[in-house]
Amino acid sequence: MRHALVYTLQNARKHGSIKTHRADEFSSARWFDGWKEGAPKGADSSPRLLERARTWLLSIGWRRHGLIALSEVPAESEVAA
Repeated sequence: MRHALVYTLQNARKHGSIKTHRADEFSSARWFDGWKEGAPKGADSSPRLLERARTWLLSIGWRRHGLIALSEVPAESEVAA
């Protein structure tokens, strides 16, 4: 699950679209609360556009492998399922 989150939130970094340590402004990253560094720049208090996770794995379980760094890049072997 953690790999899927990194792939989804950091895909622009993998393709070289983002070079600095900030979140992809075109992803749902601003509403993600699992960043190692805290909320990324540009985060706001506007209403959430996404539903909160309802399963244990997506809300709690993946965190057992560590929070996601803004500088993290999806691995080459990761494939979106």
